[in-house]
Amino acid sequence: MSKRFYFDEFSEDIFDDEIQQYPSNQTICNILNQQQKRIAELEEQLKNAIVLPISVEQEIYCVYETDINGNIDYTIDKGYISTISKDVHDVWFYGIYDSGLTYWHLLQDFNNEVFTTKEEAQAKLEELKGE
Repeated sequence: MSKRFYFDEFSEDIFDDEIQQYPSNQTICNILNQQQKRIAELEEQLKNAIVLPISVEQEIYCVYETDINGNIDYTIDKGYISTISKDVHDVWFYGIYDSGLTYWHLLQDFNNEVFTTKEEAQAKLEELKGE
């Protein structure tokens, strides 16, 4: 990023490279106030920003509960994050593409259902099976 303002030591004034002039102190004050307002807006946006723990096309491992004839078991499936979206109520969802289907999950449940490594999924599987 290049500098917009330069201090001219000879004239002891500030030169604005964008408008190619020496602006008045009032103009400089207005510019500084506008920049301060914009910085405050961006800080507020950053404070409210959500950092998602996942990204689209990321490889993941899911631990699924299966029920075969009343027998509960668990299995690990490999999948990919297909979509990340927010509904009209500001609730985040993510889609998992697995075996030709997309399953939707709440983002708030991400750490309980989906794992970024097979080892993490295996540890959860052992925990669920009581091993």
